[in-house]
Amino acid sequence: MNSFFTFDFLLDDAISPGRPPRFAVVFCSKEELEVERLIEKLALFLEDSFPPDHLIVLGSYPLLKPLADLGVDARLIERLPEVTRLSTPPSVTTLYFDIDGKIYDARTRVQLNDAALVEGIRRGGFYSLFSRRQPILESSPSHHYVKQSGKHTDKFIRTGNVLISSAEVSFIASYLLRHLTQEVTHIYCDTASISVVAYALVSLKRWMDPTFRSPTIDSFSSYQHVRDFHFQERSLFLISSSTSGDLARILVDEHKIERKRIVTLFWAGETETEGEILCDLTKDFEGTPAAFGAIASYPEGKCDLCRQNSPAIRISGDQFLPHNPDVVALLLKRNHAPRWLKPFMEEWAGKGVIRCFHEEGPSGAKMEIFLDLEEVYSADSESLVKRFPRHGAKLVKILTQCIPASLCRIIHLDDPASQAMAKLVKLEHQRHMASSSQVEIKSARNVSRFSTENVKNQGTTLVVASSILSGRSLMACSQSLRKIQTNDAIVFVVGLARTRHESVVEEVQSNLTHGKYGTGTYGFHCVDQVFVPDDTSDEELSWDAERNLLTKMTERYSEEADFPRDLVNDRLRDITVGEATEKKGLVNRLFWQSPFDREELEIRPNFALFDLFRGGLSPSQADLYFTMSAILHSLRTPAKGGASLLHHDHQRVLLAPSNFQRFNDGVLQAALLRAAHKAEIDYRVSEDERAKMKRILGFLFDNLDNEHGEASVEFLVAMASERLQLTRADKHSLLGPLCERRDTPFLVRYLCRFILDND
Repeated sequence: MNSFFTFDFLLDDAISPGRPPRFAVVFCSKEELEVERLIEKLALFLEDSFPPDHLIVLGSYPLLKPLADLGVDARLIERLPEVTRLSTPPSVTTLYFDIDGKIYDARTRVQLNDAALVEGIRRGGFYSLFSRRQPILESSPSHHYVKQSGKHTDKFIRTGNVLISSAEVSFIASYLLRHLTQEVTHIYCDTASISVVAYALVSLKRWMDPTFRSPTIDSFSSYQHVRDFHFQERSLFLISSSTSGDLARILVDEHKIERKRIVTLFWAGETETEGEILCDLTKDFEGTPAAFGAIASYPEGKCDLCRQNSPAIRISGDQFLPHNPDVVALLLKRNHAPRWLKPFMEEWAGKGVIRCFHEEGPSGAKMEIFLDLEEVYSADSESLVKRFPRHGAKLVKILTQCIPASLCRIIHLDDPASQAMAKLVKLEHQRHMASSSQVEIKSARNVSRFSTENVKNQGTTLVVASSILSGRSLMACSQSLRKIQTNDAIVFVVGLARTRHESVVEEVQSNLTHGKYGTGTYGFHCVDQVFVPDDTSDEELSWDAERNLLTKMTERYSEEADFPRDLVNDRLRDITVGEATEKKGLVNRLFWQSPFDREELEIRPNFALFDLFRGGLSPSQADLYFTMSAILHSLRTPAKGGASLLHHDHQRVLLAPSNFQRFNDGVLQAALLRAAHKAEIDYRVSEDERAKMKRILGFLFDNLDNEHGEASVEFLVAMASERLQLTRADKHSLLGPLCERRDTPFLVRYLCRFILDND
């Protein structure tokens, strides 16, 4: 059970203009407050969020005493600087809600009278849930939706997608407490998917008042049965979401239900609705337009989408499911590569900078892709420009134009590459300024805690970061600097922003440059940007899955004489994170060797997407994996109207099996297999694509003794680790004969056995 729900929000303060303060909230849903677990959850949340100015811990009345004690708990106070990466940690406020949902200060037991803060917590929590769980089904040029009311729309909200975590469900339920009075004998939900909210509501009520009599909970299946359903008196009605308010109006007009007894969880309509709304997606809490906005609905026969010849998909059932999803097979093309990829790879491929499967420092975080920039910046500017002409020239240009004569110190983030970059920057400054020798270099760690010796009221501080993923470390450094660089002369330079999306860089820049003079108070420059996965996905890394597979195979078959234990042990050493970390990850040996000659998989000329060969340098396996990963990642965050790997309830997108024919080099097939998400190579969902993949695998396995089958082991590993999926019948017809063939290599034979034994 997940007992904590964490989120953050900004709160505009008219009294103190400037950057709005950021509040981080930890909502506690469990009957016990486990401080260590709370700290772990907060640390995990802040890994991908900006440091907060204030921390709020919110729980229910039975947690009053532990909440009151938490504000002075030594474990939390000692860990906050580390968790938030702030020299001066945020203030901690502990709150509780009572049996009616009112919020109080846990230390003073006084009701919270800051209306903006109370509303900010509610709005921040609901908006975070909605953004995180993405419950909106979006239309495309190929379809739109018909709701159960008969109206047409280009978007449909499935609230059930939000109700995944028990803590998050309890958060929603806490805002319904005031509606569940002693007189309520029944709770009616418009769909069974939100019954969990009703049960959580009753559980909260009984937790705070064991004598409370539980009401019955039923679903009336939305528009399907609302008109002929016999509702009991003294009932509470919960509507999952609405864009028209029609369902609530039927309850009021036809069943004479009091408006105060109707609550809509999520509202995204253009007009108004009956009853109360918990989260209005069309307005921020100050009344300004929100990011989600209203969703338009069209009466049947007057639909603009139908006039544009967009097919209509009807939503049906108590779970609001579209009809059987369509399956789209996506064939990768040259124009699917993001625009930044070709110039970046032409300059960076073949130089050992791009690496895979690296463990990052003391945190132990595994990185699917690692860029070794220490070696890049451990040179003077002339050497950098010679080796990386475009990147080096751009960095030199930024330094020449933007480093002022008043530079007095350089602060670098706490990693070797940033330290090397700081030294390079100082050398470049020395070329133009004789006084550069007086410029000091310090690490961000040395200025994270306030010290009078670090305070400067004149001169300029330059902050350098070799790379950023989320910008969190840079933000923490910025927080410290604003206290010790009193003249606000701060400039930030980033070598390479490798984030999930350009919006991350934009947000980092906005936060770093905003100060008392507004946007642009502080300088910000970024040399290059690449957009690749940032290791926050729930997808297991293929090398982790492979290591688990090989470990299980060793445990099961190691006593058999033919089992290739030496080969398996060598491979385990290659993909053990600790071993790979000594080399800062893997440049080659990412994939299994060819089964017929034990040679490493290499690229052949005429790569189908673009030419990575430049200046006689051949791309490594890591370069090719990076390329495939970047292309697939771009397709998972597509521009509007472009090709997409995103799944919807009405549509599944597969990587077309013909991709493995188009990319007939074994190394490209292996890179594509490992960069793909499981759902993208689960061919069980389509008879046609499954049959195509079966034929391709049959061809590969028939050619184990030549280059056409050089990636066969990679395909078998993907099948054995349940990443590449076919039906049981397909696996037996493909692998059964392979096991019987006398010329089948032992490794291949045991992989086939493992797959069939586990089926």
